[in-house]
Amino acid sequence: MNQRINPFDVKVDGVPIKQVPVRNGVNTGVTYSMEFQEWEAATEANLNLWDWYCGLYSNLFKAKVVAWYQNHREIQTHVQDKVNRQTRK
Repeated sequence: MNQRINPFDVKVDGVPIKQVPVRNGVNTGVTYSMEFQEWEAATEANLNLWDWYCGLYSNLFKAKVVAWYQNHREIQTHVQDKVNRQTRK
């Protein structure tokens, strides 16, 4: 069977990152809209916000930028969690 490879496949110790809980996480209660998240992703990727807003980027590209940004933030959270646990030893 031909399996499609996920270009955003991120794992922690061989387990998909979304299945690995952050042990020392804090729920800040902060929420924000999808549009805000899109703008943060576009900014982080050094894209032109006006071009983003005007639809000059394809929806597929925009979706990939947001997925990359979400993974990037999750990776940072897991790395910091692991660093925090190691320094407490």
